[in-house]
Amino acid sequence: MKGKMKVKVELWFTAQGQLAINEFENHELIESFSRHMKTLTKKYMIVTSVPLDDNQDIASAGVLNVLLETKSLEVDMFFRELGRDMKNPLNKRFDGKLGNIFKAKVVTEQSS
Repeated sequence: MKGKMKVKVELWFTAQGQLAINEFENHELIESFSRHMKTLTKKYMIVTSVPLDDNQDIASAGVLNVLLETKSLEVDMFFRELGRDMKNPLNKRFDGKLGNIFKAKVVTEQSS
């Protein structure tokens, strides 16, 4: 792959993930996911953003929208690791053990 790939990804929360995110305000979810994704960007060479317009009410929608720019093909690995990393902050307010908290679905891809 020569150029960067622009990707829109939807993170669909599982039943357990939905219960966990219901304990948070929308801005807290955006902040926490953004912070954890930023940490992973160094490892995966991926630039991420969480657009506010597409994430007005994450808990009600059951989905978090994410935009990526990458030269890497490791998008799946990035989101698997993000899912593991996000269990810690979500567990702080969730009474129980969390399994998978979301499933990543690539919605659009554009090469540049």
